Amino acid sequence: MKKFVYILMALILAGCFQVKTTVQVKKDGSGTLTQKVLMSTEFMQSMQQMAQSFDANDEKDDIFFDEEELKAEASQYGDMVRFVSARKLEEGSMSGYEAVYEFDNIEKLTISESPEEKLMGQEPGEIINFQFSKGNPARLNIIMPNDELREDEEFNEDDVIAEDYEDSTEITEKEREMLQQMYKNMKVEMEIVFDGKIVNTNSSFQSGNKICLLQMDFEKLMEDPQTLKYLAAHKEQDPAAIKSTMANIPGVKVETAPEIFVEFK
Repeated sequence: MKKFVYILMALILAGCFQVKTTVQVKKDGSGTLTQKVLMSTEFMQSMQQMAQSFDANDEKDDIFFDEEELKAEASQYGDMVRFVSARKLEEGSMSGYEAVYEFDNIEKLTISESPEEKLMGQEPGEIINFQFSKGNPARLNIIMPNDELREDEEFNEDDVIAEDYEDSTEITEKEREMLQQMYKNMKVEMEIVFDGKIVNTNSSFQSGNKICLLQMDFEKLMEDPQTLKYLAAHKEQDPAAIKSTMANIPGVKVETAPEIFVEFK
């Protein structure tokens, strides 16, 4: 619990982090779940010093990496999900960890559509469910949470985005710099990788043997003046609400189908 208090403080102050969720599925329905979390190394060091100033008896050399806590989190991903391994990561100016879990039946796996919410100390978001059928080809159905907006509903993207931007005030240079710093290096990704060749799918974002459910690179989005205006006007929204609207901005990948199927062999 202490780890998440520190992380929450870090994100409130900085906001820059990267979270990548990868589910790998085999032809028998078993597989692995990998959670990769990165934050600014410089900022993590600052938070480490802050944590030690709060608790002089805390001798942990890394408050963001606790293997015992990561082991305990296995049960949060569903029945019979088991911890496999965890390791520290350093990638450029970012540091963090990668935790791997395994499961025998993907139908028992429960993952949030917004994995970054747990990192921010919030309750997990809506759950993504899975249905699996063995065979040749095997078939996986990914059932997304029942959000208000889905692809089968009438939706005028131009009107909604235009309305959002019209309501947004012009941002100052100082606000622009603040937003660019706040979202620097911030990225959220979720993908499913299949052990075999995908032969049929309705996924909007297939690449080889994997599909993307979510990909948002906030630093790249900061290059768009319209996006900056939107984030300035909606900076107090939670990440899930921002993702829902940002799905309509070019360059962002957000799967909007209520159910995605993949057949692979």
